[in-house]
Amino acid sequence: MNFFFDRNISPYIARMLDAYDRQNTITHLDDDARFEFTTPDVIWINTLAKDDSKPILITADGTIQKNPTERIALIESSLSIVFVKRSFLKLHFHQQAVKFLQIWPDLINSTGRCKVPTVFEMTAGARKIDRLMATSQLR
Repeated sequence: MNFFFDRNISPYIARMLDAYDRQNTITHLDDDARFEFTTPDVIWINTLAKDDSKPILITADGTIQKNPTERIALIESSLSIVFVKRSFLKLHFHQQAVKFLQIWPDLINSTGRCKVPTVFEMTAGARKIDRLMATSQLR
């Protein structure tokens, strides 16, 4: 599977997971040559939606689902999405790294089982992955 982290999560977390997980591909927005630092969310979401092997988007940007244009892009993208609770980002970097390593196997299992693009939420304590709805229901 492919996982894609947006800028709301440190690129070092994505790189760490990519080094740790030899079976899946993990990319961060900053490490994808198709995008610049100023690339709007709608553009990179639409670009990911056209990938042959669509990645699972991992984001801590809760506003992305509140902005009407970005929400429509997510719905139309048919991407599975894991929303990381914003409070997770208040943890020290080391704590974030440890929690991602601990929950990573569950995240892979949860996202790998879905038959349609699905929205998930990683709890603030990174103790579990909750399945919320199909991506098409992000209204």
